Amino acid sequence: MQLPRFSLLLSIRTTTITLLVAAASCSAKPPQARVMLSELYKPSLALATSSESSALKEQEAETLDTIDSQTALAVHLQEIGAKMYGAYWCPYCKKQKQVFGKAFEEINYIECDPKGENPQPQLCRSAGIAGFPTWEIKDKLHPGLHSLEELADLSDYQGNRDF
Repeated sequence: MQLPRFSLLLSIRTTTITLLVAAASCSAKPPQARVMLSELYKPSLALATSSESSALKEQEAETLDTIDSQTALAVHLQEIGAKMYGAYWCPYCKKQKQVFGKAFEEINYIECDPKGENPQPQLCRSAGIAGFPTWEIKDKLHPGLHSLEELADLSDYQGNRDF
């Protein structure tokens, strides 16, 4: 009788978590959703048998670390005041955004072309931007397309690097 009840609870938890992950990816503030997500995972892991528990922990780590590492780096860059300068027509800027995926919403992006959305060309001129994309991290300019690992190194990011 306990096993079916456990299976039902696990199924409900999994469905709830799936919905929260979907909602978090649409949210303007995914860090809050991640906290709720991790809180929901803990009770379901406590109910699991030891073999099921280790399998769930591996699955949780695999799924959440991949999602969290990109978002966590983006949040870290935002918190330290890092900026990415770019232009809407720039193919390398587009690639840089794609490297982050949905986590790019957390990045402080400065549009340098006056024809772009929310343009701030005066900030680009005053920062001395000569090409795109250019990252400003810790008061230093880093021109060019960078991997998440490179951005993590440049910003002294200490979190999970499972990018």
